[in-house]
Amino acid sequence: MPPGLVWSTSSPLKLAEYAAAGLAVVGVNHPGHLLPESREWMDLGPVHDWWSKGISRFSELSPEEWNSVHNSATSAARELTFERLAERLEEFMGSV
Repeated sequence: MPPGLVWSTSSPLKLAEYAAAGLAVVGVNHPGHLLPESREWMDLGPVHDWWSKGISRFSELSPEEWNSVHNSATSAARELTFERLAERLEEFMGSV
């Protein structure tokens, strides 16, 4: 997803869905993806090469490390509820 207004508000909602499923995320480093709860379960890279580091990182994980990524994502999902994200979106919309 390219940097831009639309992605900075819609990306967190999609990321919350991935987190709730316990999934790792590899994506483009832009403001919509910068979530404080995402350190272990996300890998973000530059627009031109966003996938290489993340694919490499996640492909080398042991089953125990994958379990940790899964747990980190599901824990983040509890912090990324629709209610919390809606509050952030409301604040943003009020500032525009």
